[in-house]
This record gives sequence, structure tokens and C-alpha cells, in this order.
Amino acid sequence: MLKSWFVGLVILSGLAAEGRAGGFINGHQLLEMCTDESAQQVCLAYVAGVFDQLDVPGNNIGGITLCIPPSKNISQLKDVVIEFLRKNPEMRQYVAATSVDVAWRWAYPCGH
Repeated sequence: MLKSWFVGLVILSGLAAEGRAGGFINGHQLLEMCTDESAQQVCLAYVAGVFDQLDVPGNNIGGITLCIPPSKNISQLKDVVIEFLRKNPEMRQYVAATSVDVAWRWAYPCGH
């Protein structure tokens, strides 16, 4: 298991270097990765990494906190990202982590 995560991170690092827009992958690349059956581990690792970064106490962007129901798993969160990127192609040009954040805030809005 650890080996497959490590391989995924190595592949992800290569994708980030290849698709440089400031050194990050964009929403186009993330959507491609998350809809490619052979890249699922990399996609899930990326989405999990974004979640780990955002799911910290006090994380608040523009007065909106992250309100993902605790019952959701990482695969379900990935599906939300895919749906969001498909419905909002204009968001694909941005850094993938930003698109993931916006997708979750879109799908799981909190009280303001």
C-alpha cells in the first residue's frame, strides 16, 4: 500500500513539473487524471492532500469555512471535484487545489 502511494506521489510530481503554470497542476490536468482509470491512486492522493491542507481548525476563506459532512469518504469527495470541473469548465484553468477547494464549498455550503 505504501509503495503505491509513493509511486503516485512520484507520478504527481512529474505531472506538476510537466504542466507548469507556476509549478502546479491545473483543473484540466486534475480532471484528466481523475477520469483516467490508471491514474486513480494519484488522483485520490492529490484530493486527500488538498483535504488534509484545508481541514484544519480556523481554515476560513472569504468568511466561508469548509463544511464537508464527516460521513463523506475521499472517493466521494473526488466525485464532487469531477462533477464540479465538468459543470464549470472555466474553473479548469486555475490551480487544481483551488478548484478542489471551490468544488467542496459549492457542494457543501456552510452557514455564513
